[in-house]
Parts: sequence; C-alpha cells; structure tokens
Amino acid sequence: MGLTLDPAGARIARLEEALTIIGALWSGEPVSLAGRHYQLAELRVTPTPPQRPLIFLGGGHERMLNLAGRHADIVGLLTSTVASGELVQDPTERTPEAVERKLGWVRAGAGARYAQIELSLIPTVILSDDRQAATEQLIAERGWHGVAPEAVWAVPSFFVGDIAQIAATMVERRARYGCSYYVFSDAQAEELAPLVARLAGQ
Repeated sequence: MGLTLDPAGARIARLEEALTIIGALWSGEPVSLAGRHYQLAELRVTPTPPQRPLIFLGGGHERMLNLAGRHADIVGLLTSTVASGELVQDPTERTPEAVERKLGWVRAGAGARYAQIELSLIPTVILSDDRQAATEQLIAERGWHGVAPEAVWAVPSFFVGDIAQIAATMVERRARYGCSYYVFSDAQAEELAPLVARLAGQ
C-alpha cells in the first residue's frame, strides 16, 4: 500500500492516541484533539453504538501489555515473539514465570479494573492418547534441546493429551492465570469440537 512501517514504539504511541479518540467518539459528543499523530476538530460519529463495543488488544512485551491493561476489555497474551516479523519459537517466553510476568504488566496498566479484563491465549493443542510420546515428538520437531516433557506440560499455552486431560488442565489454568478465552486454529475446529463441548458450562 506504500505505507511506511514505523518502529514498534511509534506504532504503539499512535495506537494509544487512537484508542483515546475512539473511546471519546463512542460517547456521541464532538471530539477535538491536537495530538502528535492525529488532529481532530469537533469530530462526531453518528450513529453511536447501542452499547460500548469491546476492545481486544494483544501483545507480548511490557509496553503493549501495559497499554492493553489500560484500555482493553480482552487482552491477548502473546507467548511467542513476532517483533521481527517472524514467529520465533522460543520456549523461554512460554514458561509459567514468563506468563506471570506478562500478567503483571497487564495488571500494572489495569489497576483496579484488572478483575474485569478477560485474558486470552492462542494455545498449541495436541490431541494424543500417548502424552509422553506426543510431547517428545513436539520437542524434537521444535528443536528444543534440554527441554523435558514435564517442562512442556507446565507451559500455560501448551496442551498435550486426550480430551479429558486437556479439559482438566484448561480449568486448572483458568484458576491459576485467569485465562478463559482460547483461540484455536480453524484447521483444528472439528478435531477440538469435543473439547469445546466438554468445557461448556465449566
């Protein structure tokens, strides 16, 4: 499209300014702003939404997750780095400690409203009746050296096992981390339908 891809810091600053504008426009009142990225003069949007739309923001680093905590209704925790434009499969970003640190960044931004935020993950889900073998195969495919199956099972965004095992683990992690919104690949929609059915109402 011929647009310049600004550095991440500039993109996040522009997003924060845009979020402030969007929230104000939803009120139906005229909005004026002389910002760094946007300049508005008595702008009004009609019709106003019948109810305030939900804001979903995701990220994996402190500045973006802090911003999401301040503005979002749903926060997606990214557990793989994409800052370079490529998905980096780094297991150290996925550990329980790393996820707890990311949640801390969201909490710092959200303050008292943290309890109202829904937390989301895009998990890796591998259905297998042989959890050990499936996990060892995953480790080999990812090229993770020195990583034990038990370490993979502890990763908040990894689920390996049968339907009952994965469902139970998801419920446990909802209690521990607060994540209740999982995004599955459409390629697994039919395969994971029994898991969704089992989780319904839990």
